[in-house]
Amino acid sequence: MTGSAMFDAMIYASFACFPLLMLATVVIFFAKKRGSAFLQANPSARRVYDRIVAAGPKEGWSGYVILALVLLWLAIMAGWILVLAG
Repeated sequence: MTGSAMFDAMIYASFACFPLLMLATVVIFFAKKRGSAFLQANPSARRVYDRIVAAGPKEGWSGYVILALVLLWLAIMAGWILVLAG
């Protein structure tokens, strides 16, 4: 694959990510409502959920990991554009 073809593939992959992430957001939004209703109706499932939450990360670091990955992706794409343009 040449540099130009690879660059085009990365651009198309970036364009494909946006609608997929929008679809994932809608699916998670509706799943959260149904999941909350399920947990309200089933006390045993609520206890299992509470144990999972208690065992998880305490500081909410996962948002920082996602932010770092997105910024890394954007920096790589910007660097690639600068190298190919110049």
